[in-house]
Amino acid sequence: MAFAGFLATFGSVLFRRPLTGVAWNLLHGGTHAWREDRQVLRAHDIATLAAALVLGSRFVVKQWLYVHDATGWLAVAKIAMGTP
Repeated sequence: MAFAGFLATFGSVLFRRPLTGVAWNLLHGGTHAWREDRQVLRAHDIATLAAALVLGSRFVVKQWLYVHDATGWLAVAKIAMGTP
């Protein structure tokens, strides 16, 4: 799930439709032209990339622990790196 979330968030930035901007616009009725404002678009790019970083790091840590058969630490990581 973390890898799928990483792909979705990172891909949305690549396609110039950052998910934080899409969600923000939906919450405000879809009436804002947020993509035309470069500063607002850059802010949503940064926020979405931060979410992608969290999801990507979650995947890397859990996958590394799984491959090294560290089930105790995997359980700790799953609890500590829960859904923000």
